[in-house]
Amino acid sequence: MGVFDAFRTERLVDKIIEVNDADSEDTKRLAAKLRGKGPAAIPLIIDALDIADREHAVLFVDILGDLLNNKSLPEFIEGLKHENATVISSVTWALTKEGCYDPNELIDFLDGPGVPKAPLLELISHHRDRISVNRLMHQAYSLDSAQKTGVFKIIGDLADETIVSDLIARASGKDTEIRSQIIKILSRFNRPDVQDALQSQLSDRNKDVREAALDALIGMDSEHMDVEKLCELLRDPDLNIQQKAVDVIVNVNHPDTTRHLVAALKDESEYARRAAVEILNEIGTPENIKQLLEAVQDEDWWVRARSADALAKIGGPKVVNAVIRLIKDDDEAIRRSAIEILNSIKDPKAMKHLIEAVEDTDWWVRERAVDALAEIGSKEAIPALIGMLGKNQESVPVVIRALGKIGGKQVLQPLLQQLEVDSKTIKVEALTALAQVGDEDNATVIRKALVKHTADDAAEVKRAASAALKELDHRLTAERVISVTGTRPAVAGSAIEATNETKTLLIDERELEKTLADAKMQEQLDILNLEPGEMIDPRYRFIKRIGKGAFGTVLLVEDSAVDEQIVLKFLNSQISSDDEMMKRFVYELRYSRKITHQNVIRIFDFLNLGGQYAISM
Repeated sequence: MGVFDAFRTERLVDKIIEVNDADSEDTKRLAAKLRGKGPAAIPLIIDALDIADREHAVLFVDILGDLLNNKSLPEFIEGLKHENATVISSVTWALTKEGCYDPNELIDFLDGPGVPKAPLLELISHHRDRISVNRLMHQAYSLDSAQKTGVFKIIGDLADETIVSDLIARASGKDTEIRSQIIKILSRFNRPDVQDALQSQLSDRNKDVREAALDALIGMDSEHMDVEKLCELLRDPDLNIQQKAVDVIVNVNHPDTTRHLVAALKDESEYARRAAVEILNEIGTPENIKQLLEAVQDEDWWVRARSADALAKIGGPKVVNAVIRLIKDDDEAIRRSAIEILNSIKDPKAMKHLIEAVEDTDWWVRERAVDALAEIGSKEAIPALIGMLGKNQESVPVVIRALGKIGGKQVLQPLLQQLEVDSKTIKVEALTALAQVGDEDNATVIRKALVKHTADDAAEVKRAASAALKELDHRLTAERVISVTGTRPAVAGSAIEATNETKTLLIDERELEKTLADAKMQEQLDILNLEPGEMIDPRYRFIKRIGKGAFGTVLLVEDSAVDEQIVLKFLNSQISSDDEMMKRFVYELRYSRKITHQNVIRIFDFLNLGGQYAISM
């Protein structure tokens, strides 16, 4: 447009604005002349929108709509760059006109410099029925994060079965943001090929992609789900992904789920183990809990113990009820595993079943049922435990310990009777248990029995009787002090001034010094920096270090008492610091010692050397 034409066009615009009535015949005549100027008038009309009132703005937008086509589109895009929001809104309004231009041309301006993306995306969404999804998706790769989100919202609205294959192909691209957006769209299509594509993303290195894939899978059918791959995510370093994996697996509830939880239950991460048990809390049945226990049977004892711990500490009602039912399973190994779990749960609901289990044909189940009853501490178990005393001599020490822990008047006579049995082991256990159950009412009877055995022919029985006397007197004295003062003695082991009815407890100063010296020596023991010839305890002379693993450190030593070389395996701190694990470990070792075979390592003893636990073998 020449200068003169530009001037005349500008005058037409001014005259339209000057006319008060935008619907008058004069205004219509002027508007027709302005339309006649063609696309060259577009910039002047857009500028006029800045000062036009609402009625004139409507007229100008109508004129712009008539001038809009593919060729004039760039002029409108320039209008979208205007600094006035009202102008931008009016230009956008003009661009919503249907049928006069190809809205796909708008896509090419998405990455244009200075072009506001919000109105463009609004326009593309408005014309979405005519928009090419492939063209829009192709352009998305050049946009920033916020713009990609806007583009894929439109794509999501447009997506149908015809573009699923293209979406699947693009889901494996390099742009992780776009992949996440595509995965979100694919979640709407519950098809086998989509499920396969989504599951292939579960092992992606980018956590956003893994998370998006899990979100997409949660509502899909289970038929084509790879449960093993889903269960692998229970060990994912990202806790949010772990939780989403739990949700998907529970929703799928695949019959093979349980056996794939073993890896998570074996994992060193408590979070992974918790995730596995959380799934069992939702889908657990006796059948799949049994399947799980069968799956860990071939693992080492540490894995079995860790799995049992996880089930016991985190398991909900479904897990507990399933395990209770498994106490009666035909498989001895399953019964053993079930009893181990119940031993840790300490759930009173299991009382009846544990009492029945003391009659089990398997010694392990019987004795661990006794331990579990002792932990629960209900006197309801006492008759069944007393009934065991005359049946199996090997189980009697375990039963005596349980009776001592539960206590009560009912256990006194049965424990006193065990002092007459011709077994040093049983006598020692009975003496210890009597010290535990002693109270003001039975103290005289118990003390008399304990004093009698301080003169026993067997040295270990003598020591046990003396120790039991000290324990009984110390405990009863402390209880009297508490009953009078309401507080415990200020210093453990200090002298307690007693009434005529009490006994003063004194600790020999030399014994106290020795105890402190022993503790100091234990603190100084460093098994990793021993020199050849150095003594570990007065008995063992260090020769060399054999190896170190996840379980412990192995040393070759000379046992000076028998003048031969043996192995000491010191347990690592994570094992020795877990009281419950140590109880199980000692329990298993006790019976391992009974195995003698040329191809099986012979275990001698379980020791505390220098403040550290060790196995001699």
